[in-house]
Amino acid sequence: MFFGFIKFFAGFLAFLIPVALFYLTIRKKIAKKTLLKYIYWLIPLGFAASFLLIRYFSAKYTTGVFVQKISVWLIAFYLMYIIPLVLFAIFYWFDLLLHTLFNRKKFRLKYFIGLPLVVIVIALLISGIANRYNLEVRYETIEVENLPAEFDGLKIAVMGDTHLGNLTSYEKCMLEIRDTLNSQHVDLLLFTGDLVNTMPREAKNFRYYFRQLNAKYGRYAVMGNHDFCGYFAWSNDMVRDANANDVKKLYGHLGFGLLDNDFVILEKDSLTKICIAGVDEHGNIGDVLKNSPENVFKILLLHDPTNWESQIADNQDIALTLSGHTHAWQCGFKIGEKTYSPASWKFKFFDGLYEKSGKYLFITRGVGYVGAPIRIGLKPDISIIQLRTKH
Repeated sequence: MFFGFIKFFAGFLAFLIPVALFYLTIRKKIAKKTLLKYIYWLIPLGFAASFLLIRYFSAKYTTGVFVQKISVWLIAFYLMYIIPLVLFAIFYWFDLLLHTLFNRKKFRLKYFIGLPLVVIVIALLISGIANRYNLEVRYETIEVENLPAEFDGLKIAVMGDTHLGNLTSYEKCMLEIRDTLNSQHVDLLLFTGDLVNTMPREAKNFRYYFRQLNAKYGRYAVMGNHDFCGYFAWSNDMVRDANANDVKKLYGHLGFGLLDNDFVILEKDSLTKICIAGVDEHGNIGDVLKNSPENVFKILLLHDPTNWESQIADNQDIALTLSGHTHAWQCGFKIGEKTYSPASWKFKFFDGLYEKSGKYLFITRGVGYVGAPIRIGLKPDISIIQLRTKH
C-alpha cells in the first residue's frame, strides 16, 4: 500500500508541475492580486490534501460509501480545473515562444486556439457527467461452432463493473437496469465482476432490485479485481480476505451463482449441455477446464481480458469469453464500426466484440464508473448476445 501511495503522489505531482510552471509564467500579472494568487493555488493543493486524507487517512478500510462518492466527485472537479488550465497554458507558452522568435510580434494562439479547446473540453466533461447513467443496450449475434442445436438462439445478457459504492442515483439507475434487462426476456444473465469497489455494504440499497432481474436459465458471475478489496490499507491480510469472502456471499444474496474458479453445466437432457466457467484473478484457467467435461460448448467469464489472446483465443474448449474491467476508459467515440478510445493505449482489447480463429471475446463497458463520474462519448451498457449455431 505504501507503494500505492508513492505511485499516486508521483502521478499527482505530474499534474502539479504544469500548474507550477504556468504560475511562474504569469506570477508578475497576479503578484499584487493576493486573493487571486490564493485562489490559484487553493484548488490543486486543496484537492491534494482532501484526496490524500480521504484515500489514505480516513479510517482506512472502514471508509464509508459516502466518502467513496465524495472521492470520485473530487476527481471530477479537479479534472474540470486541471485539463483546461494545462491546455490554455500550452498555447500561452507557444505565444511567448513565437513572440521571442519573431521579433516580438504579438501572437494570439491562446485566444484563437487555446480558449476554444478549453470550451470544448469543459463541454465534453459536463456532457460526460450527464452521460454517466445514460444506459445503452448493445446487441450482438454470434455464429459459433459446436453449439448444440437445442441451444441455438440462446440469448445472454452481459453486464458488469457496477461499482455500487460510486452510484448516487441508485434507485433511478437500478430501475432502468431492471426494466431494460427484464424487457429483453433473456435466457442467461452473466456478470463479469467488480460488483463493488471494496466492501459488501455498498450493496445495501441495491439488493431488492438485483433480486428482480430475470433470466430463464439463471444468473452467474465471476469476481473482479475490486471485489477482492485490494485498494485499502487493511490492518492485515486476514481482515482483507474476510471482507473478500463477504463479497462472495453478497453475490449469492443478490441472486447470482458465483463461479469461484468453477463451472456449471446447463443441460436440456443428458446429451445436450453447455458449460459456463468463471476464472478470477487468483484462478488458473487450465485447472478449471481440466475438471470440466470434454467436447462440451463452453463460455468463460473472465473479468480482465488482457490475457485473452495469449491464453484463451487458441483454446479449443472455449468458444466465447465474456469480460469487463476496461470501462473503455470511460471515454471514446465510435466512427462507423471502429471505436477510438485512450483505453487502446493500455488494452489491445477494450470494448465490444473481437474474433480470432473462430473464438470470440466480448467486452462490456460496464454499468458503473471508477475514478470520476464521467462517461464521455461511450455510454455504460448492458449487452444482449444471441448465439447461433454455425452451419
